[in-house]
Amino acid sequence: MACASLTSITLDKCATNRGGILKVWMIDRDDVTIAKTLDSSNNETGEVTITLAQGKSWSAFEFRKGSSSYNSELTVDEANGISFMTSTLVLAFAKQEVAKRVAVQSVISNPNLFVVVKDGNGEYTALGVDEPASVTAGGANAGQAASDPNNYTVTVTSIENELPFF
Repeated sequence: MACASLTSITLDKCATNRGGILKVWMIDRDDVTIAKTLDSSNNETGEVTITLAQGKSWSAFEFRKGSSSYNSELTVDEANGISFMTSTLVLAFAKQEVAKRVAVQSVISNPNLFVVVKDGNGEYTALGVDEPASVTAGGANAGQAASDPNNYTVTVTSIENELPFF
């Protein structure tokens, strides 16, 4: 990958900034075509175009406000000349029940995921662009006290060559 030229970030003093995840869509990575968007100089724009295979559809997941998150962390190994981003998506689905169990199990059993996350700012982020995303942790929690969560949790991880695309 060629080194990118440096650009600037301008502060938008009127913009709001909200954390959290509003919705997640998942599909088997083999059921989508992913194209990184290029500008007129053939440089990546930070966006991707996603095309679904004929007859395929997204699985949509929603959850309670403040229950799920994602982050991306950079790993650099100067000695070996390696750098990559690890994105971790942590999802919590409130209330254990049969329909949710079936949906969660379908995600857990697929090691070849492509994921789109809608964040609290209404922005869409793609995980699994460079390599498929997969479930790396999860569980079912009944809680102990009445105020404890009764839920399913799923952690999806992806390794990308750079920051996640929009």
